[in-house]
Order: sequence, then C-alpha cells, then structure tokens
Amino acid sequence: QLGIDATRFVVLGRSAGAQIAVASAYALRDPAVRGCVSFYGPQDLFFARRYAAESDVLDSFRLLRNYLGGDPDVVGENYASASGYLLADASSPPTLLLHGRLDTRAPLIMASNVMVRLAGPAELAVFETAAHESLHRRDPARWQEAVGPWLEKRTFTPK
Repeated sequence: QLGIDATRFVVLGRSAGAQIAVASAYALRDPAVRGCVSFYGPQDLFFARRYAAESDVLDSFRLLRNYLGGDPDVVGENYASASGYLLADASSPPTLLLHGRLDTRAPLIMASNVMVRLAGPAELAVFETAAHESLHRRDPARWQEAVGPWLEKRTFTPK
C-alpha cells in the first residue's frame, strides 16, 4: 500500500537511537538491511560507562545502568550486545557514521574504532566544528550531501 520494499531498507538513528540502529543492524545479519546510518551514536557502551560522569547533564552513569540493567561487571553481556563496536565485522551491512569531532558524549574514537572493525563498505564523515547534538544543526547541507546519495545508492531500484 505504501510502496515500501521490505527487502531493501536502511536503519538510521541519532545519538541513543543510532546506538540501537547500529547494534540491531549488526546483530540481525538480515540481508534486507541494506545499510545503517549513525548520527553521533555511542557505539562502545563499555567505553561510555567507563567515562560516564554523574555530573553531566544526562547523568550518563545512571542512564547506562538503568538502560542496561546494571554495571558491566554484572551484566557485561548487555553492554556487549548493545555495542556496535563489538558487533562490527566483515558481515556487517554498509555503514555511514556521521560524527562531530568535538563530541564529548559519544567521542569520535567510538566511531573510528567501528570503522577499523568493518571490512565492508563503510564511511565516516567527521564534522570538525560539531559537538554531539549540534551535528544535525551545523552545516545541514553537508550532512544531507553525505546521507542523500549514500541512501539512494543502497535503496533505489532502477526502472
């Protein structure tokens, strides 16, 4: 009815949604997932927990414990299954990571580490002057230029 081809889709998210999108796309290993797009997603939750501070605006320390059911030494499997970094490998779908160099909530090193583990098509677009949530507001033309053609290449069916 909507004209959606269920055999050709891309998962996409930003921030925590990007963490879920990447972990899901990599864990599912479904050939219908043609790609994954992450806008400043925290892809290593062990790293995020190690450097979480109760004093930050999100109280990341509490947030991660509530989200994953405890600390890594107790529920390490939850941290592992939610970390795209640990799930990334040669069978992961094509991936586009968009990240701000000034991001302190999900540091750029998380995205860089995912890139090292991916053997398939992957791109990392770094926005030099963007922090975490400012990425989609700073220079929207640049991220649209990165995302638009990338999505079209993976989802468009020529007639």
